[in-house]
Amino acid sequence: MRAFSAAQEYLGGGVSLKEAAIRHGSNPPYVRAAVMLTKANDRWLIDATMRGSITVTAAAKSVEPLLLLLEGYQRASPKVRDDFFKATGCTSDLGKLLAASPPAERTRAAETLDAEEVWSQMVVPLVAAE
Repeated sequence: MRAFSAAQEYLGGGVSLKEAAIRHGSNPPYVRAAVMLTKANDRWLIDATMRGSITVTAAAKSVEPLLLLLEGYQRASPKVRDDFFKATGCTSDLGKLLAASPPAERTRAAETLDAEEVWSQMVVPLVAAE
């Protein structure tokens, strides 16, 4: 609990991780782990650490690869993001994803939304813009 309070203060800015740890009676490794869990926003893992089901450091270790991916993607240039899409098919650009998808996948996506949503939210705005 103290590590998470310190992590919140540290993430709020204006205080070093070490200073936040001291202020809250924790230590830098635990606060660093709590920062990672907070950034990952994994409520289940945070709750598990609060219950004592898993240590904060073990929980942080499990989310570290995700955080590295997310931070790298956020820092990436448009070209690197495009290369990443070509290599993995992963993108946050729905238009790019739909354009690269085969017709059957586009149809499944449209079925998920339903015809009225596709028409009113995608087709009508497109036609109106022309």
